[in-house]
Amino acid sequence: MQLDENQKNKVLLYLNTNAPTIKCPVCGHAQWGLSDRIFETREFVGGGLELGGNSSIMPFIVITCTYCAHSLLFNAIQMGILTQSPAKPDESKSNGVKSPEPSNG
Repeated sequence: MQLDENQKNKVLLYLNTNAPTIKCPVCGHAQWGLSDRIFETREFVGGGLELGGNSSIMPFIVITCTYCAHSLLFNAIQMGILTQSPAKPDESKSNGVKSPEPSNG
């Protein structure tokens, strides 16, 4: 999912407020590039691909060191970029969680 301008601004504000002096843990540089997309990781389920049911997905904002290319992931829900909506009864069999939706603010 591509970030809109409002979401990009929220990401930059969050990083400048919560991690203003972040340095790359690999090379020590402090210049970062912000991806304009939200990525997701899926829960490992023994090597297979499971959608729905008991599986979970986490959305991430990615920043990448412009010197060595090491990347850091930030949880887009905790940053306030996405909101987590409760699932309808038929959308999740186990924990009432569905894919996050973009926030409108």
